[in-house]
Amino acid sequence: AESESLVQLILIARFYAVFAQEGSAHYRLMSLMLGHPEPIIADQEATDVLLIAQPIFDDITAHLSNAVTSGTLQSGISLDRALVFWSSLFGLMQVQKEVD
Repeated sequence: AESESLVQLILIARFYAVFAQEGSAHYRLMSLMLGHPEPIIADQEATDVLLIAQPIFDDITAHLSNAVTSGTLQSGISLDRALVFWSSLFGLMQVQKEVD
């Protein structure tokens, strides 16, 4: 179906929202690392974290590419869209944290 990839992105977003609401140590660490204005871990450790997170971005990028292929989205750079998607999602979770 044309919209299947977008449904998968919604499911990823819902999973991340639940992950954030449960307040797991992994989410708190990720939140601290991304939200803190200064580097809090060494460059090599940051690279290691990025390598671990890479499959998440690959999955999001693939769903966005599939949405373009199916005609659901107009063409664009899927990796850029994936970064905007993830950053927006992270930002929304931070705003929610402030409201709760």
